[in-house]
Amino acid sequence: MVFVPPMWDNECERIGKKLCTPAGALLHSFAEITAFCGLLMEVVGAGLFVFSLLSDASSIWPACGVIITGLLVNGCGRWLYWYSWKLARRKKFSYDATLREASWIEGGQQRVFGPEQLKTLMGESGSQDRHHDC
Repeated sequence: MVFVPPMWDNECERIGKKLCTPAGALLHSFAEITAFCGLLMEVVGAGLFVFSLLSDASSIWPACGVIITGLLVNGCGRWLYWYSWKLARRKKFSYDATLREASWIEGGQQRVFGPEQLKTLMGESGSQDRHHDC
């Protein structure tokens, strides 16, 4: 993750994490939003910095403050992302990209969420041309 957390491999991974740890999935969503806002603040701060230099503004410190704040907000997003995965790892969450299956331990039993469970969840009748298919 450079600025914004990476995207999900597919819906099975995202929904699997949500079923495994709802709090972790919520933190993951907040991490994405927070990191994106931090990135926007960094870009705006860089623009203000360049504008301050070109317009002979009396001070560049407000622009530096926006950049630093953006970096801090981005850091908070990174921490939220890390902690969301820590919550998932507590339940031994894993994702197999080849099979497109998420698995975890819940109540001492292994749970699996894959393409078949996604079709059931989405109420599909097995149609392969739907957008929700893993």
